Amino acid sequence: MAVVDLGGIRDEADFLKASLKRMGLEPDIAKAIAQMGRLVRDHKHFERLLTEVDGGIRQELYESLRPHLRFEAKPLDWYVSQAGQRAEREQWPTLGENGHLQAFKPAADVSSTIKDAENAIAKSLAERTLTLVCGKCTRTGIFYAVGEETNVDVILKARRDGWIYDFKHEPPREICPECPTALRTTSNG
Repeated sequence: MAVVDLGGIRDEADFLKASLKRMGLEPDIAKAIAQMGRLVRDHKHFERLLTEVDGGIRQELYESLRPHLRFEAKPLDWYVSQAGQRAEREQWPTLGENGHLQAFKPAADVSSTIKDAENAIAKSLAERTLTLVCGKCTRTGIFYAVGEETNVDVILKARRDGWIYDFKHEPPREICPECPTALRTTSNG
């Protein structure tokens, strides 16, 4: 059975009520929230309040204060977006993965990001593509490494499709399934 320390809870409640009183707010939590809502001056002030709190309680603060504001509140996303635009305009430092502040970096241009992604995909495909050109007729065959296939697997695909490596010719060449060659085994034998 869990033990609840009611004395500790009472102490915390008394501390909270005293703190609210010192700030000039009602000691009753519901009344204090309503009073704080009425103290919010405008959208800019509300945006600052919302963006200065931890993201985990931002929605809760928004929902608590919104009914008590002296003006019609905009959606929470609007306030967060406005703060983001202001941060970019004023080039605020950002919090890095290590928890330290880093110098402002402008957002990447979307078109350059798309072009970089397309180039990366093209490079990846090129590394996983085998293009064979027939040394007799210049037909082309393209074979791709799919999933975990290796380069050898891709070459074996080409051989199963009828492509032959003519090692007797100098320099060696590939021969497509359409061209005759003495290297091709016949069905007779």
